[in-house]
Amino acid sequence: METGKRGQLREHVAGELRGHLAKKRISASEFARRVGWSQPYMARRYDGRVAMDLDDLEVIARELGISVTELLGGSGGQTTAAKLRLAESTTPPRKTPKAQPNVRTPHAVDPRNRRAARVPRSLAAAIGHLPTPQPLPVTGG
Repeated sequence: METGKRGQLREHVAGELRGHLAKKRISASEFARRVGWSQPYMARRYDGRVAMDLDDLEVIARELGISVTELLGGSGGQTTAAKLRLAESTTPPRKTPKAQPNVRTPHAVDPRNRRAARVPRSLAAAIGHLPTPQPLPVTGG
């Protein structure tokens, strides 16, 4: 890793931490809980606002099951964050399921009819108990 502007190593290590946590599917708050840090303490190191000291690096490496050298990006080749970005960019997009053939039902024609097509069971039961309508008597006039 090249040295240059101040804070570049801090940001690099924070990126490695984020990459390792993403790879293991661990959130920053969950990781902070596991190692006994407060969430603000973890957040400042996670996003690179505060440099990690050697004790922090040791705690992080032990919890992640890696060496401090790996956390510093010294494992050779690409960094974990770069590997994750590469994996995401080469993953083929998910295939969307094919649309079902157009079935003629009231809600297939107009989605707003979906509610109108359903009759609640309580209403159906109430309708079943109604008396049969009788024709009105015709009066001669």
